[in-house]
Amino acid sequence: MKNVIILGATGSIGTTAINAILSHALPVHVVALSCHRKKDELRMLGKRFPDAKLCLSGDAWNDGYSGF
Repeated sequence: MKNVIILGATGSIGTTAINAILSHALPVHVVALSCHRKKDELRMLGKRFPDAKLCLSGDAWNDGYSGF
């Protein structure tokens, strides 16, 4: 099993990668997910992949969000 990091997990390419992993039961372990601003979507992905580390790279941290 390969470990993968999905950068831009909430964008079109990231969502396509996640859908492929889930729908085809690919032999990968998602170890990290990142996005720039869609913090709520990233948090939901974190629940779907509980072992994955989450990285929010945009300015969403500045709005008082502490949901991770």
